[in-house]
Amino acid sequence: MPIFSERSKVYPFTTENLAGYMKHLNLKDKKVLSITGSGDHILNSFYYGASSVVGFDINSLASLFAELKFNALRKLDFEDFKKYLFVGNHQGMDFEVYNSIKEGLSKSCLSFFDNLYEDYGFRGVDLRKGRLFNKRFDFDDLRIRSNPYLFSRHNFEKTKSNIQDKNILLINSNVRDLHSKLRDNFDVILLSNLADYSQQIYSDNTNHFNLFCKKIILPMKKYLNERGVICSAYVYDSRKKENYKNPVDNPCSRRNIMGNLGMDYREIVFDSIVPEKENASDLVTILTKKNE
Repeated sequence: MPIFSERSKVYPFTTENLAGYMKHLNLKDKKVLSITGSGDHILNSFYYGASSVVGFDINSLASLFAELKFNALRKLDFEDFKKYLFVGNHQGMDFEVYNSIKEGLSKSCLSFFDNLYEDYGFRGVDLRKGRLFNKRFDFDDLRIRSNPYLFSRHNFEKTKSNIQDKNILLINSNVRDLHSKLRDNFDVILLSNLADYSQQIYSDNTNHFNLFCKKIILPMKKYLNERGVICSAYVYDSRKKENYKNPVDNPCSRRNIMGNLGMDYREIVFDSIVPEKENASDLVTILTKKNE
């Protein structure tokens, strides 16, 4: 099965250091299009004051989990939210807590989690540690360090206030078809580390990274408002190496290809939080629409 599919395992929290770069994006009162993933890109966008956020993901399970997560944030206090969703405790996804937050969930989300709890004998801890979730870097301390909305009770309450009356649209779509499903323009587009998977998206072409930039990133330009930005790639451990796993990791190919898409190109560099890579730096590539 591909790494990302319509029924992939779900990341319960981000593996990116969102705290390292989202503060530089000026999200106040901005309209955001973001990969859904764990839901953390969306929650942090609201923490920083975004007026609206549309999420997209090929993985329908990610959308269902994100909906549950947003409901949990709206209805639980700071400590109870962490107890419900963090993995390092004995109350993870407690069924009684689920019953207290499930009002307002969509029928599809409610049906999915009702059945999932039943499959696990209503044992929330087993569910949280079970097959639904990707366990990579699933450490509670990383959850806090990477997410500004989890830094403090104050940040959490600010996010809750900002999201409370928002109707968050979540689109189930692969990134190749996303353009046909967008009906609005945005100030900021967050693509996470999708560029890492250009070879999977264009598996029949050796020029896959260039195709990803030309056929996926470039068409998004028309959905940007004036001086809008695309966070076009997240690069883990951006140190120079003899061999690069993906073309986007190579600074020369990254800058040559993304820097020639007709937008202003820059990079934001910040500390990595990945275990055993704390001395490394991650980066995000930023494409800004030029005045026309």
